[in-house]
Amino acid sequence: MKKRIVFGLCLLASCAALWGCSGTNNSSQTDTTVPAAGTDSDGTVSQNQSGTSEGTLSPETETTPTVFPTPTPEGNYVAFSVESGFYEDSVKLDLSCNVEGAKIYYTLDGSTPDETSTLYESTIRITRNYSENILSAQKNTSASNTYLPKKPVTKATVVRAVAYLPDGTVTPVCHGSYFVGIDRESQYGDVPVISLITDFDHLYDYETGIYVLGKTHDDWLAEDPSHAFLDGWQQLANYSNSGKEWERPISVEYISPDGTPGFKLNMGVRIMGGASRNQTQKSLKLIAREEYGAKALEFELIPDNLRSDGAGVLTRYKSFVLRNGGNDADFGRVRDPLLQALAENCRFETQQATPCIVYLNGEYWGLYSITEDYSDNYFENNYGVDNKNVVLVKCGEIEDGEDEDITLFQDMYNFIVTNDMSRPELYAAACDLVDIGSFIDYFAFELYVANEDSIFENNNWRMWRVREADHATAVSDGKWRMAAYDTDYSTGIYSGAASAGTDNITARISASSSEERQENIEHYVPLELFRSLLNNDQFREELIVALCDMRNIHFEASRANAALDAMAETYLPLMPDTFKRFGPDWIVNQNTREYFSGKLDDLGKYLTKRYVSMPTILRQAFGLGQTVKLTVTSSDPALGTVRLNQSILDLTSSYNGVYFPDLGLTLTAIPAEGCRFAGWETDSGILTDPSAASIHFELEKNTSITAVFETN
Repeated sequence: MKKRIVFGLCLLASCAALWGCSGTNNSSQTDTTVPAAGTDSDGTVSQNQSGTSEGTLSPETETTPTVFPTPTPEGNYVAFSVESGFYEDSVKLDLSCNVEGAKIYYTLDGSTPDETSTLYESTIRITRNYSENILSAQKNTSASNTYLPKKPVTKATVVRAVAYLPDGTVTPVCHGSYFVGIDRESQYGDVPVISLITDFDHLYDYETGIYVLGKTHDDWLAEDPSHAFLDGWQQLANYSNSGKEWERPISVEYISPDGTPGFKLNMGVRIMGGASRNQTQKSLKLIAREEYGAKALEFELIPDNLRSDGAGVLTRYKSFVLRNGGNDADFGRVRDPLLQALAENCRFETQQATPCIVYLNGEYWGLYSITEDYSDNYFENNYGVDNKNVVLVKCGEIEDGEDEDITLFQDMYNFIVTNDMSRPELYAAACDLVDIGSFIDYFAFELYVANEDSIFENNNWRMWRVREADHATAVSDGKWRMAAYDTDYSTGIYSGAASAGTDNITARISASSSEERQENIEHYVPLELFRSLLNNDQFREELIVALCDMRNIHFEASRANAALDAMAETYLPLMPDTFKRFGPDWIVNQNTREYFSGKLDDLGKYLTKRYVSMPTILRQAFGLGQTVKLTVTSSDPALGTVRLNQSILDLTSSYNGVYFPDLGLTLTAIPAEGCRFAGWETDSGILTDPSAASIHFELEKNTSITAVFETN
């Protein structure tokens, strides 16, 4: 049954579908003294306490069990009288259970409540939280960054509760997050807040904590003490580990900026990323599983994020990532979401993202980007294909699918790299194995943004296909398609705008030496796939056109900078507090807002200079002639527009693009509803049939073309 996740009372057929349950309480309890640890004598929550009589939690504090009690199947629950959210004044919270005689236990430190936790006996009064840092005071979360915040970070109060029933069963663990005395609008604007709640040991235990250097690091150093001299990002730690055994349960709550219902869901959490795992603010992958309560999150997590097949807004997520910015974490932070957003209408897969503020066990955890996560379920949710029929390869290894599916990738790879792609019949056979448009656009994108940690370096690449072609959808043809991610090491992140004019293309399109080629082929390095396809004139020409379109359309300077400015408006006010929470010192010791603003300015300068420089780079790399200009207009933009190659143009103003002679271009007229296409008008004689709705031509000189539309 599809479950509805709401802020209010968790009235589901089985409340086990959600750990976090809150809602209206009809009990008659009053605001009286709570004679239990964790509250002051007036019933006020003592925010520097952890739900035990000992007060502040420390790494040595014994925590509650991390395995959740088996819930009753009858749908019994703990109800919270006050919804999670932001409150100007104190909150009076009542807890109740729908079963008479139940005993409710709760915690305030994020730990899982059990019968050893605080017994609920009266209204809990929650006030502004001024407690000392607990999670934010933990050391050994990075091999190179020892920064800790110098002052208490902003805090919310998190309440977790469970009811033990007279028959010996228990309810699911429910929770609420209360932000008292925090002005949401002035602090976070229209950015959503995500509250994460989990046991301390899940993150910081020496042997099993996923957020720390831990035992993995010490064992690794013991094997070879010289490891200590490696850069921090190269050092192994608990947080370097991956797989299901390094996934921990966590409660997730989404608080919408406009007060509309968000969601509460219990999920699994893993550390995500490569080198960025060494950051003190780590990327977190959140995964829905039936064992936690629900197979998927049913929610419009990223506003207006359309399914990849265009069939409406995406409202189902198996997993998603709270991303720290990767390589860009200490720089512009927006690179990956910006670059992928600018390329979102290309023929390869892109991840959409939206910013959010995260709190962890009530402590401010900074600015993140909610980012789509590739998996077999992603492609099912975006295309309607059976996830069990999806094969996903990441950097040469099966990420989703069966182990033997790697032969599908290897067979495709071997066919292309061992055959002469200049022969039309062999290239046509290659196009039966891969979606060649997806490959062309993807390679053009990575080249344009000058990604230095990409498929050309045999890193950060994914491709996918359906195992058995049934042609049930447009992508159910068994062809391999590309998927972009982790594009941060690009656009002059370390070198600045000065590198925007650097030719990064020639080296990548140049043939490998025989020794290099042989070694690459033995290890299935995708660079040889690219170079083999380049031997085909059609592929080469379409790649050049795609690079021109990257420059003229997707990364057109004013468009790219407008998108950057829009992101900067959201990110700029939020990053200073993130730096103050996580450092590093060399950033915190300067004006953090000016620093971050400068990094955004550097990115904008790079995008502008790259736009200006790209025609020269292409001419030199591919040995092309002088550029020619194409101008496209609509007789009336309200009556129709035009698709140029793969992109629909915005013709509210004229389109001006730079290309090269002898390259094939295609224009297709798209009349608005109730209108018709009447023909093309041009100042050049390049059109053989001006009445055809779709025309293919080559430019020899500067040319203007107008699509003429009329009402029916």
